[in-house]
Amino acid sequence: MNNNRSIRALNLETGQLLDGTIAFIQRKRKNGFSNWLALNQESLRRLSSPVHNITGIDFRILMALLSELEHENIIQTTQKEIAAQCGIRTQHVSRSIQKLLTAGIIEKSSRSLKLCPDFGWRGSAKNHNLELSMRARNLT
Repeated sequence: MNNNRSIRALNLETGQLLDGTIAFIQRKRKNGFSNWLALNQESLRRLSSPVHNITGIDFRILMALLSELEHENIIQTTQKEIAAQCGIRTQHVSRSIQKLLTAGIIEKSSRSLKLCPDFGWRGSAKNHNLELSMRARNLT
């Protein structure tokens, strides 16, 4: 028995019968969040390990940075703004950012900070895969 279902349509201009197949394409589902990012669980484990000596204040700074995350992982904010948001001095923000850079959680971009794509991603899955592929090629 042939399980393929085909459909024919009549071209009203030419009278030609056109063969085809029915395809069901489901609409993209939207989640309940207006702003969201995906995080890698292995990176969260790495972050919580004592190796990087990430403290409570560093976590607060990271959360503040993540709250400013824009499309394609760009973080465009100032240390002064993060300090005001967290209620701490800019020197603490600077120290924490240095720790997060050393731990490989964030990185410097041309004029801003950027969340490392192996830690998390905000943007399309296609662009995330492209970014990860480019990085893998640069490592080899």
